[in-house]
Amino acid sequence: MLTQLNTFLATAIGGLVFTLLTALIKSIYRWLTQVKEKNKFLVDELKIPPIKINITLSEYRKNTLESSLKDKIMIYIGAAITLLIGIIMLFSSIYLFRQDDTYQIKLTNKRTEDAFLIKSGSALSATSKDRWIITLNTCNTPDELQSITEISKEAKKYICRALSIEDKSGSLPFYITKYIWENIILATILLLASAWIITVGIGLFFHMEIIKKISDKHKKEIEKSYDYIT
Repeated sequence: MLTQLNTFLATAIGGLVFTLLTALIKSIYRWLTQVKEKNKFLVDELKIPPIKINITLSEYRKNTLESSLKDKIMIYIGAAITLLIGIIMLFSSIYLFRQDDTYQIKLTNKRTEDAFLIKSGSALSATSKDRWIITLNTCNTPDELQSITEISKEAKKYICRALSIEDKSGSLPFYITKYIWENIILATILLLASAWIITVGIGLFFHMEIIKKISDKHKKEIEKSYDYIT
């Protein structure tokens, strides 16, 4: 998996994806550590960390009261379901990143009907029946290339041309890599979406915790006022 990811990141599109993800992470960090003016009392008076406050995506008031028991149960159930969906999506994205199929594409030569898998650095048989693999080194060794009889000369020429282009330019031709990029981008989007959904689920739990702290403080202030009056 790491070798495949490193190969992808070494490409132009891989570098772009990495740059965008880095910028996104920095933006998220800044957002999580800054507190809105309306919510500053939560940090100053209740000592709640800014990250907890911002994850809730909410604004609070000092006189906020707790929800009813029924509403609490509904919110907790909603939070649990949201977390479960997010976790399932997270593991799905990890599964995609770990699969060889994400980093390779199956191609079929229309003229010869030869089917094969091609990825960065090599092409190999598409079925378990006929085992063969072609690398750039194979292409540069005529005897070794000729010994592979499971596919046609035209298909081997196609493969060697693609691997030669990768050797010179650093990536396979666009007509091949576009399908691999689509797979990786899909897995990346799924990963980011799962992170967001998990954040929302956690935020709901934090929201209930913050509401309780505000409500408890508000009740104590009322009790103090009552004691003062009496």
